Amino acid sequence: MADHNAAEAERRQRWAAAENHHRQAEFQRAHAAWSRDDQLLAWMQSAARNGFQTERRPAATGFVAKRGEELFGSFGNCRLIEVRRGAGHYRGGSSGFSFRITRGVQYRVGGSAGSYVPGAQELRITDDGDVHISSTRVTFQGGKKSREWSYGKLLGLTHDPVRPITMIHVSNRQNASGIAYPPEHAPQFRFLLELGVARATGRTPGLI
Repeated sequence: MADHNAAEAERRQRWAAAENHHRQAEFQRAHAAWSRDDQLLAWMQSAARNGFQTERRPAATGFVAKRGEELFGSFGNCRLIEVRRGAGHYRGGSSGFSFRITRGVQYRVGGSAGSYVPGAQELRITDDGDVHISSTRVTFQGGKKSREWSYGKLLGLTHDPVRPITMIHVSNRQNASGIAYPPEHAPQFRFLLELGVARATGRTPGLI
């Protein structure tokens, strides 16, 4: 009986030690994630309140600032996203019938093409390149295309809730376009974009 009690006590001690190790590991992971978020939030608040320190600003290869323009950040490995419409099709209609009038001449009766159904809109990657976010605009510089979105013509921003994609709607383009960026840079990218819009529209206090 004594041996059974001792064995049971030892088993419980091993379980308690393993459970304690597991919970400590979970706590450390949660604390590390919280610390990263806390540091990111502190950086966001500081940038929104005080601007950026020049010596900490990333290099902007190929970016030429305009008069009075302040560069907020640059991101590589980005992709230009454009809205394209897929192939359409005709729905309904009938082929009718045809008969011969004379040699080599046919006449068709009763045919109709039906109604044309346009294809669905799709998001397509059209180029790879670098993105620069400034106080007045967002620019994309790729191997085949360049694109600029001015905050002065902005109609709205749409951040995808699942994918690292932001679509930008401006008044001087019929279709929206946007940027796909590395997932690990999504918080910084979206914040700098929102900060640029807030600065340009006088809404920085609300952002802060």
